[in-house]
Amino acid sequence: MWRVAGWVSVHRGARLTMDGSVVQGNVRARGPVSMSDTDVHGDVFLGDGWGEDLPGVSLSAAASTVRGSVTGRADLVSLRYARVGGVYDVETQEMTRLRASTLIGPVTARGGRLVVHDSAFLSGLTADGAGDVLVCRTTVVGDLRVTALTDYARLGVEGTHPCRTSVGGSVLLERNEHSIDLGDLHVAHHLVCHENTGPRRITGVAGASVGGQRLGQCLT
Repeated sequence: MWRVAGWVSVHRGARLTMDGSVVQGNVRARGPVSMSDTDVHGDVFLGDGWGEDLPGVSLSAAASTVRGSVTGRADLVSLRYARVGGVYDVETQEMTRLRASTLIGPVTARGGRLVVHDSAFLSGLTADGAGDVLVCRTTVVGDLRVTALTDYARLGVEGTHPCRTSVGGSVLLERNEHSIDLGDLHVAHHLVCHENTGPRRITGVAGASVGGQRLGQCLT
């Protein structure tokens, strides 16, 4: 096992690969980081920790845990069977892909695509200015918010196939210029829709299960 007592810094042009490792401090990345079966006790800072845009920054984490937060800017983030204990707030150029992962703190995905399968968000999930958004077979304990889409969104449906997604708080769909399709979506509180101007607006509203009120454009 590779163990680091302090911080790990990945400089521009460098690449870090960790397998079966422990980092007792933080990870600051100016290049691609790949971790498998790894435990980071601190935070992961992607690119933005240096206050500049750095192409080539990415994070791939499989069967790994970040006990702190994951923040910054990257081309790509991929989490598979991973766990993040703190805040997740990352702007990507290409994609945020989350599969079979658990995120304990509030999650904000900015820019790029957001593709989520079989995951659990123990606080809330926000897609802010993201490209196309897919949330499938996923549980969000808090609110699910989608705002300022740059492409279309699918919540609880993939293609023509329903994929049950449950939200313990409210679903808020606001200021989206692209269409949003709702499928097998279960919302404990409210379904709130305002200023969505996509060509199809929001489809599947009547089929969504809503425990509270349907408000705005989602009023049926």
